[in-house]
Amino acid sequence: MRNLYFFLLVIILFSAVNAQNQQLFSDKKVRAPQLLKNDGSLPLDLIELNNLAVEKGLEGKFKEAAADFRQIIAKDAGIYQTQYNLGRCLVALGQNDEAIEVLNNVIKIKPDHADAQASIGEAYYQKRMFAESLAYFRRAVELDPTDAVSGNNLGVVLYQLNNFKESLKYLNIAIELQPNYAGAYCNRGATMYAMGKKKEAAADFRKAVALDPKFAESFNNLGVVLGEIGKKEESHQAFLEAVRLRPNWSDAMYNLALSYIQRGERDLAREQLDALSHYDSGLAEKGRQYLWQKYVVNASSFKEK
Repeated sequence: MRNLYFFLLVIILFSAVNAQNQQLFSDKKVRAPQLLKNDGSLPLDLIELNNLAVEKGLEGKFKEAAADFRQIIAKDAGIYQTQYNLGRCLVALGQNDEAIEVLNNVIKIKPDHADAQASIGEAYYQKRMFAESLAYFRRAVELDPTDAVSGNNLGVVLYQLNNFKESLKYLNIAIELQPNYAGAYCNRGATMYAMGKKKEAAADFRKAVALDPKFAESFNNLGVVLGEIGKKEESHQAFLEAVRLRPNWSDAMYNLALSYIQRGERDLAREQLDALSHYDSGLAEKGRQYLWQKYVVNASSFKEK
């Protein structure tokens, strides 16, 4: 089977950007965009434009929202709330270098802005600069130790740096802070798996799918672990569910094809690999080679059609 799919909730790295990145605005209170209040300190037109742009961000219209935030900053670069909002949009759009620059401006104005620190951590993570990402997530957690999202994300970065023991520490904290946090259970399961604790990993993945039955990543991970501990039928059902939830996801399609091969269902395996070839031809070919080796090399009576 392919390696576990390590899903980083809130930070969108591996899947549909627009659909998932709305969580940057709505997943948690501290991740919400910053509205401006009419307290007499700012012109009313800037306040209204900022708050309208926030609505666009909530709708996933990040390019339009970013354009509006830029207009405000051009008129008054000292509004750190608007700079933060722009930074969040840029992270959502994958424009990470500019996001880092903008969000550092926020920190210069307001050094204790935990969300800005975390957002820079997200941007560096998307650039796969894990050491830099780690520093900002550590600072974010120091500033707000009650933020389960930053705790989870710190745990994920530590996982990427192979520091599984400390990763587990922060994922445990995230779950303590937010017991229904499906993403943290999924990530903790991946860490348990990396530490060789497959039964514990399976338990975490089961919890993740119980909390979020639409969580394809956890079903895929559950399928991997169950297969490795000998629960082949449950593993197969988990892969079926992962593909049902995300029909075009190549990792889950590949794992399902291998599961069909192991069950001796060659026609279904071929069908799955043919579908996979439209999304990842290299992975499909790898699966076909496995199919060929299993049934041609090991069973001379089988002939490839």
